[in-house]
Amino acid sequence: MPDTAINTGQPLRLEQGGLLKLIDGATDPYEIQNREKGTVQLEDGWYEPLRYNNKGQMQVPVEGDERPSTFRATLMLTSTAAGQLLVVSQGRNTAAGLLKVYVLEVHWPAYKGATTGHKATIANAYFLKPVQIQEGQEFDTVTIEMESSEPKWTLATY
Repeated sequence: MPDTAINTGQPLRLEQGGLLKLIDGATDPYEIQNREKGTVQLEDGWYEPLRYNNKGQMQVPVEGDERPSTFRATLMLTSTAAGQLLVVSQGRNTAAGLLKVYVLEVHWPAYKGATTGHKATIANAYFLKPVQIQEGQEFDTVTIEMESSEPKWTLATY
């Protein structure tokens, strides 16, 4: 039987018009702009591997508890005004006593200027810690770190 080729096709680049969207359900989606090139990171949380041995021999791990998925990006600091990233990231769900959650989407266009492409979406995303502001050599930056209680990103085309 021949091998099945995977990871084929034209490489994707977020820098070719890709989008980061933060959706809270109460307002229009926020499109996060002015990101630092090469800083966007997504990681599936997946499932905790429960390792064990039987008669001194390692066995295939059992699928354990879900782990949180993560998102991290560094952006150029642009504003501290209402409706901007610094203020949005401070949102709270005081009525329920829970962290405020968002839907987070990352869009990779098929090519520069394309209206089609690929996206990763995750629900129940929350800011893991306050945003970090750092002085830069050219521009000051904001680093955001988010987690999601979902174990994996949903992948699709658009």
